[in-house]
Amino acid sequence: MASSSGPVGPEARTFCGFCGFGDRQPFTFCPRCGRPAGTLSEQMTMNEQTRPSGLMPRGTGTFGEAPTQAGSYPSGSVGAAAGLINAQTMTGAATRQARRGRRRVSVLTAALLALLVVGSASAYFVYTAFFAYSPTDSARYLPATTLFYSSFDLQQVEQNTHNVSEADLSGATNTSGFEQMTGLDFHTDVAPWIKRSFSFSLVDITQQPAPGGFGTRTIFETVFLISTHDTNASNAAIQKIITNQQRQYGVKFRTITYQSVTLQSDVDSVESQQGNGFGNPANRAVPLVLGIVKDQVIIANTVAVAEQVVDYANGKNGTLAQDSTFTAAMGKLPADRFGTLYINVSQVMNDLLHTGATGVAGVGAANNYPVGYGSLQFTNAGMRLSFTLEAKAGTHVTEHLNGDTNASAGVVPANALLFAGLGNLNGFYHQVKDASNGAVTDESFTRAVGLGPDDPLFNAPVSVALLPPKAGSDQVVEPLVLLHATVDATTASAKVQQAVQNLGYTTTSSTISGTTVTAIHAPSQTVYYTLLGQDLVFAGDSYGISQAIDTFQGRLSSLAGLSTFKELVAQAPKDNALTVFIGLDTLSKATGPLGDFYRNLVKQSGLLAKATAAYLTYSSDDSGITITQDLALK
Repeated sequence: MASSSGPVGPEARTFCGFCGFGDRQPFTFCPRCGRPAGTLSEQMTMNEQTRPSGLMPRGTGTFGEAPTQAGSYPSGSVGAAAGLINAQTMTGAATRQARRGRRRVSVLTAALLALLVVGSASAYFVYTAFFAYSPTDSARYLPATTLFYSSFDLQQVEQNTHNVSEADLSGATNTSGFEQMTGLDFHTDVAPWIKRSFSFSLVDITQQPAPGGFGTRTIFETVFLISTHDTNASNAAIQKIITNQQRQYGVKFRTITYQSVTLQSDVDSVESQQGNGFGNPANRAVPLVLGIVKDQVIIANTVAVAEQVVDYANGKNGTLAQDSTFTAAMGKLPADRFGTLYINVSQVMNDLLHTGATGVAGVGAANNYPVGYGSLQFTNAGMRLSFTLEAKAGTHVTEHLNGDTNASAGVVPANALLFAGLGNLNGFYHQVKDASNGAVTDESFTRAVGLGPDDPLFNAPVSVALLPPKAGSDQVVEPLVLLHATVDATTASAKVQQAVQNLGYTTTSSTISGTTVTAIHAPSQTVYYTLLGQDLVFAGDSYGISQAIDTFQGRLSSLAGLSTFKELVAQAPKDNALTVFIGLDTLSKATGPLGDFYRNLVKQSGLLAKATAAYLTYSSDDSGITITQDLALK
């Protein structure tokens, strides 16, 4: 096949995979469209249907917001241009154009090396790294009133250093929900043509008449947007969805033309079936509206949502990407994220209230935290999910919850299945009391514990540890409760004795490894406690206490000294109200039903199979509430 601008055939050694230009002389960037060039071997692996140029007009193309400019050299001067650049580089002529040329050549060299290393499956993602891209590109196709928005950058997934694949992340990226809704296999039916991004959004919540004319129903209007570099393959996937829907559910699709965009909808057919009470509700088809606008494949559940996407793609103002609240939230997220989350909390709650799906109390809470945003990213230790509910200006948190949640980790064995800490027991109690509408009172706390909630002993971090049980025991876990006292040791011991007397319990004492252990005899059980440094440690039996004593005295390794624990704590936010550490590696080796349950769970998740530990943090202050979940990966 010949081109008016250059040869494309067996004699062409270098070609452009976008516009199709080829030349016998090697070139780094295409003289016609300005994009990085391929080689003859690469050309032979691409056919006309899979070549990215099928979407792009010749001469220029757009990724995100920035078009790639064509090269400045005529086709017959490629060799001379390359020689000129090399000559400028060798002689040190420091013109601006030469410096730009050298940067491009070095980047291209690194990219070609990456192609050889990671293989053809990753080639496209590395290739598109040359072009401008925003992780919220699909927000340009959605209204500013969008309730929930999530997007996923598959290039960032490909570039992680932990060997995590898209398949491993299918749960986190909502591809499981996508596959259930469409009948497609994301890996085989979508991944070959997806350009870079995949998004899911809840656009609106509306009240509509129920099918058959009886009553009303709440409609959650949703849309998947998938960027595509191959419309032929994308259309084939759409046809596969249609065929699957027709064969499995007996629905019919009708063609809708809206602003020159063709949409395929089975909404009327599905609603007709529902109105007639056709079949088991659990086996009914999901309403689908399918189409392609610009570089986005649309998979919506209502015609109205699909048409909105077309409107905004064609230049209608008022998009989510133009909304100041959304852009401000996105500016607070890490640039290297592969997942983006955004929730218009106040609008969600107001919509639910309008449809009768929630109460006024929920809306009141949303008024204090109107916006939520989060991210998924890879870290040195593994992977992180972070989410923030941002407080409106002027919000004041009355209770101090944050503190040293890991203060007692030094007396907890390293093989702990779980270690959870509250930064301040007194602050946590008062927050629960305020939210309980009178169900929690100071009197009930005192009757249960023996001391009032405002006693200085409780103005301290408290934690819970779950240890593997003693060999041969019928217990599932061995629990410890630890209070890291801020009062001196003598005062702490006296406070416990005072509480025991107030409750009317009796005590006996014994010694384990030279440490005094007190048994508190309550009517229905016996609880053991000891004081290790600043930590009051309570256990249900002497074995649990002995584990803490052995750790304190150095015969057992402590959780505080565990490398994975230290790494996760070091990279996580500090001064938290709550933290939870889960030893997944220990859990995978645990005996009994708990270990069996987790091992079965791992079989269903590629990501869990790579995980060794998890660490969750929760913090709260006047700026908002932030939850971070770190996963340590092998």
